Order: sequence, then structure tokens, then C-alpha cells
Amino acid sequence: MTQNSLSKTDVLERAEQLDFPSSVVDFFQGYLGQPFGGFPEPLRTKVIRNKPRIDGRPGAGLQPLDFKKIKAELRSKFGKHITDADVTSYVMYPKVREPVSRVTRASDRAVHRSSKNIKGSCRNMVT
Repeated sequence: MTQNSLSKTDVLERAEQLDFPSSVVDFFQGYLGQPFGGFPEPLRTKVIRNKPRIDGRPGAGLQPLDFKKIKAELRSKFGKHITDADVTSYVMYPKVREPVSRVTRASDRAVHRSSKNIKGSCRNMVT
């Protein structure tokens, strides 16, 4: 709204044509819960368009997670450095956590290679 100098009236009148960020759409769908008093209509319907809406607690219908299984999968994919905190992060934010794990694994390999090279160089200096 602010960046595009839109007033409250502009947003309400043009909501069906506006391109809202996914975080706003997710909020109006109910993925973050329900605001006190509910979502304002017809704004909610205009923002989410044909996407599903969640009424009630967002996690109520989720199946239980097997954290040990997820940890084993992540360790086989990214290495043994995966911790319980990494698993929790991955479960909540898989689109963010997986790329971070890839980068961490790649940098760990680079550090390991570098330390081997340093040890080899030091050995050559001593002899």
C-alpha cells in the first residue's frame, strides 16, 4: 500500500486486480491463524481469490511428524551435522532450510579440503 501510494479505499476497490505478496495471501487464507473478530469481508475473498481458506486453528488437521525419520532423511541428504534445531527449522520452513543446508554442506566440504591442504603444506615445510 505504502510503496504504491494506495489508500485503504484503493485497496478495497482494486483488491481483485492487485498482486498481493504471497505472505499477505497466506495470512488472509488463515495459515497464520485467525485475527480477533475474523477477517474483513469482502477483502478476504478478494485477496485470496480461488485459493483455499483455513477457518480455525491452522495445524488442527495436520498429521503427526516423525522427527527421527526426517532427521535421518536430512542427514542422508546433507550430512551428519544436521541437528534437532535444523530438523525443526526444516519442518517449519522447508523452502528456506533446504538451500541453507546445501550451502552449509558445500562449505563444510570446502573447509575440509582446505584443512587437508594446509596440513599437507605444513608437513612439507617441516621435512
